[in-house]
Amino acid sequence: MRAVGALDGVRLVVAGDGPERASLERLSAEVARGSVEFLGSVDQPETVLAAADTLVLPSLTEGLPAVLIEAAFTGVPAVATDVGGVREIVRDAETGFVVAPGDPVALAAALRDALAAPSELGERARTHCLARFEIGVVADAWDALIADLL
Repeated sequence: MRAVGALDGVRLVVAGDGPERASLERLSAEVARGSVEFLGSVDQPETVLAAADTLVLPSLTEGLPAVLIEAAFTGVPAVATDVGGVREIVRDAETGFVVAPGDPVALAAALRDALAAPSELGERARTHCLARFEIGVVADAWDALIADLL
């Protein structure tokens, strides 16, 4: 929220719901008034991705976040925090941007950079993720692993 509040003309759409929603709504009213819309649970997240210029994932903890892969498959670059397996998906300054968790200034700068070239970043993100995470590629890797184990 603070990163969006620091950028003029940027609109954040939050898809999903959870126990932190009320506190995030209060924070957005304080630091990014009028720039944040909360959608709640979304039945068809692909429609949200289709409308997005950039996906932002400011997590404090993650595993291998599928939402970053899904965004890349649709050509949407990401700005994400450097947690879990994020760097397996987002190549900093190549397919999106990776910043330290809890740093709204760095997040705002990365978001500004991503919004300056979303098409180029998005195409590189798509190419990268199709080569590593497309179901055929993953199935082939599993087949190879199983063959090695047998």
